Amino acid sequence: MASFVVSIITLLQLTLAPGQNFPLNLHAVDELGHSSITLAFVSEAYNVNSTSKLQPQNMFHLLWPNNFSTIPFSFNVPEKLYNGIHGKDKRKIQVMDIYSALENEFFFELELQTCRPGFQYSPKSKVCECHKQAGILR
Repeated sequence: MASFVVSIITLLQLTLAPGQNFPLNLHAVDELGHSSITLAFVSEAYNVNSTSKLQPQNMFHLLWPNNFSTIPFSFNVPEKLYNGIHGKDKRKIQVMDIYSALENEFFFELELQTCRPGFQYSPKSKVCECHKQAGILR
């Protein structure tokens, strides 16, 4: 049975746009504090309905003993959810050890943000992509 050691100084709240990456540094340990191997599952913790659910781009991550694993956290959102992002839309994200019989998990708060300047939302990929415009040729 493993649990997680999170090596992030402060992860109380994270503000990200769809497709933007944030590295989560995780390490699996057993109940005695020894390094162990586990499979981490990342998902939205609570959800009102399935149409408003954000989707992590990678849901499963293998954590190896004696090695800090950097999990690239990013997510996709359906167009309906993206169009509804106004102000502070906060979601609770959980990282869970699926091999453990115990409830070994931790949560962090994610504030959804619209695309940053220079990026635009793509309904096809469900993430913010670089806004490509033809430049001025001289």
